[in-house]
Amino acid sequence: DYYGAMKRVPSGEDFDLNLALNGGQIHERHCAQCHVFPEDENVDSALGIPLHAQRADYLRLAFDAYADGFRDTLIPAMDENLALLDDDDIEALIHYYVSYRR
Repeated sequence: DYYGAMKRVPSGEDFDLNLALNGGQIHERHCAQCHVFPEDENVDSALGIPLHAQRADYLRLAFDAYADGFRDTLIPAMDENLALLDDDDIEALIHYYVSYRR
């Protein structure tokens, strides 16, 4: 609750614009139904946490943990969507989420 109540701010990390643009398309196809923007009016009822403005190192750690089986997904649809992504897709998603600047 404490961390959830904090305002999401950009990390200011560098990102590759082309990867971020590609990552935005991947997000829309595979992630946007559950992972909304932090300022979305439905953020409190969204199934997944906002991934926008998360730090790249955290996102890589989380994606690796899912891939290695050390972290369980919330719903079968997340397993299905993750299975469709390759390493390049995941890297593009990370650049997209890091590029968030609101």
